[in-house]
Amino acid sequence: MRTLVVSDLHLGSVAQRDVLRRPIARARLLEEVARADRVVLLGDTVELLEGRPRQALEAALPVLRELGDTLGPGGELVLVPGNHDHALIAPWLRRRRITAKQLALTDRVPRKATPALQQVVRALCTGGGRVSVRYPGLWLDRWRTVLATHGHYLDCLLVRGLPGQPPQQGATPEDFERAPGPSAESVLRVLGGQLPPALRFGVDSAAGVVRRATLATLPLVMRLPAVDVLSPLRGSGVLGHRLGTAGIAAMGDAVGRLGIEAKHVVFGHIHRAGPLPGDEDDLFAAPSGPRLWNTGSWVLDPLLLGGPRRPHPYWPGGGILLEDGRVPRPVRFLDDLRPRDLAPTGAASP
Repeated sequence: MRTLVVSDLHLGSVAQRDVLRRPIARARLLEEVARADRVVLLGDTVELLEGRPRQALEAALPVLRELGDTLGPGGELVLVPGNHDHALIAPWLRRRRITAKQLALTDRVPRKATPALQQVVRALCTGGGRVSVRYPGLWLDRWRTVLATHGHYLDCLLVRGLPGQPPQQGATPEDFERAPGPSAESVLRVLGGQLPPALRFGVDSAAGVVRRATLATLPLVMRLPAVDVLSPLRGSGVLGHRLGTAGIAAMGDAVGRLGIEAKHVVFGHIHRAGPLPGDEDDLFAAPSGPRLWNTGSWVLDPLLLGGPRRPHPYWPGGGILLEDGRVPRPVRFLDDLRPRDLAPTGAASP
């Protein structure tokens, strides 16, 4: 069984940073999909947090149909909603709470749970393959040693001082669903305190701009013109490094609090692929034992790119490949491309 896990496609992004709009990126992904037995879309497949869900779905459905067609009738496709496409299942979750039914770690979601989810599933079914929906995660192997989940449960653990208590040891997915999340302002202020003095002003100013925004929309608000005060960080890679380090640590914390007994946990969410060559050995090691793996994203975000390192952890076009009897491994499909090959039409190259 050859399983390809990709995450954070953000299809339909207003800023058009979702690189699968570009034929060259789409062709590379489809080439790998054709070689897989199973494809897992591990969250944030469709960008539904920007206030234009109908337009986002219109942009996403053709790409999803191509994925289904390429995988074909013998393949399997699993959709796992994340925080940016949480609306696909939110009404279903609310109905479950009314009946006091607790969310498990690998629940199967009815494919007709919401009209929007039905549209997405129909698009993925065009090739005749098997399509299922899981939330918040799924086991990738029969031995239950590799778990995949989007990773947005880490958000409530990133910043101290939030109203209410974060889920403690022995928490359930339902506890994380109900937990408050940090604001983009609070996250930026935490990061700003760790930056060189010359860069702190931009972060402090940006924190004021994005007040009342949630971490879930952080990638969006940081692309808005109003946040150009962060220009000193462009190309430095400092912000991406801080976000990645904090996010990976918080994911490890979430895994421990959920009591996940796995050898490996694959996640997305923070757009920071890895482990990659040059990463410290313990960066992706959860304190509770599992090895962590991140798919990276399919979004070109200049603010998180910087420095000469290759492969760059925030460069789009990655995934995690799992084959029977082997440990997960990161795969990269777009590393040879240039920013202008992936930039939005009419946009300046990052």
